[in-house]
Amino acid sequence: MQREDHFSRTAIRLGLLVMDSETRDIIKIAIAADPQINLVQEMESYEQLMTDIEQLRIDMLLFDVDAFGLTSFREAIKGIRQYLPGIRLIVLKDTPSLDLVLMSLASSLQGCMSKQSLNTSVLARNIPKAMNRNAFVATPDISNILAKVISRREK
Repeated sequence: MQREDHFSRTAIRLGLLVMDSETRDIIKIAIAADPQINLVQEMESYEQLMTDIEQLRIDMLLFDVDAFGLTSFREAIKGIRQYLPGIRLIVLKDTPSLDLVLMSLASSLQGCMSKQSLNTSVLARNIPKAMNRNAFVATPDISNILAKVISRREK
């Protein structure tokens, strides 16, 4: 018998686009015990995402910016949102830069997280929060980057 909560209507249907298997495994382990999150699709490349996109039934995509690089970041976001207009997007990066954080905000993403900061509590707290229309979730290191930007603007 399958777990009832695994297929719950209230569970967030998550897609995962991460190239390296180690990060993908960390994320899968971290969300496996959370009944609010149901991993329904795993992809290893942007090409695979775009091939499968019309069949995807996901609420949120957690994706590695390295899957397509910063140069095509905005084009990739446009392509994803063209097919999945209501999707929530959270970008992952090994070492997020200020440019990536600002591009994430400018592209109306729901979050930006560093791969090194991913663990069960970070994902369990931030994925449901990112379903909120006006939320922007971040790992502590990215929150520090944002705090520096805000403090510079206030001066």
